[in-house]
Amino acid sequence: HMTQRDTLGRYLGIRFSNFKPTKTDFQHLISRTDAKLWKSSFLSKAGRVTMIQSNLESRPTFTMSTMRLLSSTLHSLDRLNRTFYWKQNSTKTGLPMIGWDRICKPKSSGGLGLRKMEPLNDAFLAKLGWKVLFDRNNICANLIRTKYLRQHNFW
Repeated sequence: HMTQRDTLGRYLGIRFSNFKPTKTDFQHLISRTDAKLWKSSFLSKAGRVTMIQSNLESRPTFTMSTMRLLSSTLHSLDRLNRTFYWKQNSTKTGLPMIGWDRICKPKSSGGLGLRKMEPLNDAFLAKLGWKVLFDRNNICANLIRTKYLRQHNFW
């Protein structure tokens, strides 16, 4: 006896379904990142920058390179970064001394080189689009072209 389900399950942390993704589909990214960051609340500001770059910017990369995350999820991930960077310890909130937009600038422009999640998600999807359009040797891109673009224009 087979039961009908709304979801096709998870693969590499991504929930596959026939429906538009909801906020709960990406909640695991936020909760895992939050748990990891607060274990390191004793770090200096330089250590926090390194932790943000190595943990938060790398954790959702596979998901962001395959689908567009919801704006609320992207903003929640950015909020975790900000809060973690400025917080003095696990109980005291810190006062932001400089705008987050300036911190997220490249180091060559006076920032700390942190990246915001929404432009990062857009960049990953643009890379995927480029592969679909121009990389004829990529198996995944060939599959997408064959399955979804056979009778449709990419644009």
